[in-house]
Amino acid sequence: MEQSKKTFALLTAFILLLLVGGAMYKLNVFESEKEQVTKKVPSTAKESLSEISSEQSISSITEAMKGQQQSIIGTISKRSTSKGNVFLKVTDDSGTISVPIFKDKQINVVALTPGTLVKVRGEVDVYQDEIEIIPQAKEDISSVEKEVSEQITSEQVGQTKTLSAEIISKYVHPKGHIFLTVQTTNSQTLKVPLFANLKPETAQYPVHAMTTIKGKISEYKGELELIPEALQDVQLTQKTSETINSKTLATIKKSDRGQQIIVEGMVDQVVEKNGHLFFELTQGKINIKSVLFKADSQEIEGRKERIYNAMDSRFSIRVIATIDVYKDELELIIDKVLVD
Repeated sequence: MEQSKKTFALLTAFILLLLVGGAMYKLNVFESEKEQVTKKVPSTAKESLSEISSEQSISSITEAMKGQQQSIIGTISKRSTSKGNVFLKVTDDSGTISVPIFKDKQINVVALTPGTLVKVRGEVDVYQDEIEIIPQAKEDISSVEKEVSEQITSEQVGQTKTLSAEIISKYVHPKGHIFLTVQTTNSQTLKVPLFANLKPETAQYPVHAMTTIKGKISEYKGELELIPEALQDVQLTQKTSETINSKTLATIKKSDRGQQIIVEGMVDQVVEKNGHLFFELTQGKINIKSVLFKADSQEIEGRKERIYNAMDSRFSIRVIATIDVYKDELELIIDKVLVD
């Protein structure tokens, strides 16, 4: 009898152990912590988190993403306001997108001005066939400190570099070359030649536009250059429109470098060298060195003739010119001689 009781007790304990073990298995008690965490996050949630945490290029944002959360980094290229709402255009090297900031979101918009590099996160929407990213909270849009380009030196000649820079002047050569002068984010000035074989178009490179340039470092006549291999190596990140304003010689400053202007003056000290025409344009006691570069066209001969006639007959001329700085002195690059 005593032996039967012990056998019954052991059998009962074994059955209870099986029941408890089965229950614990169903509750995943024996799974590792890593396995439990993995099962708690559905795959769709992981994908959503990935989309939010990484920035997309603007051109990759499509209407198919409507309702999704996306994040971009770009430069504010335009800002407007209406009824307390602020509407931004944000541009990167792939395109431009609208970013409406509605007043009920209570987002501080004071620092969100054109030229500011910003990170934007929000819901993708489509309004009047235009794709938008709509921030929902103040932490969804913030300014980003611009990366400072490294200083380029002669020791780096032959290396390929990518730099962010502003186009500060432009010269179009009669043979189709375009020579840009750019200023990097660390204030270094470099020449960027776009040779005629690349078939560059001058309108694509407005002065004061912000660019990202990839090219090989070279040195020509003591000046450092960054030479792109293809037009795709020069990407505009913030575009501008070129306008022609009238100025007097006395109001032209070095900080106006790159501007195209209409200016009037008397012609003095004309010297022709290698087909180029060098002279001084004067107004009263103010004079600025000027140059008309040679070109293989009849039009250039007409400009030369008008400049010589203006010097000989002592009458003033009006010209369209680009302001430049050469050897730390102001210079006017003559584009046209106007006929009044």
